Amino acid sequence: MVGNITWDPFAYPNITGFNQALAYANSTTGGYFGMGLCLSTFLILFMIFKRYGTDEALMASSFIGTILTGILRMMGAVDDTFLVIFIVLTTASILISYSRRR
Repeated sequence: MVGNITWDPFAYPNITGFNQALAYANSTTGGYFGMGLCLSTFLILFMIFKRYGTDEALMASSFIGTILTGILRMMGAVDDTFLVIFIVLTTASILISYSRRR
């Protein structure tokens, strides 16, 4: 018998706002929460906009995803790499959509 040993993997947080909740979720998951939030938002928006065509769906969902990723980058929830990936995806989808319309 070892005694009274309690296992507490995470300290009880004192969360009073959205920024603290996001920071706590990100620190608990090792930084994957912000990235997962952006990626899942992109995929959900892509499926919603799919009825307008693949080009328009990719363009709209990547643009809204870029805005969301920029906001989360300002809050410190995602890295610069993920923001650059969304910017490149938005630029590529705009160029592809424009070239197919000509």
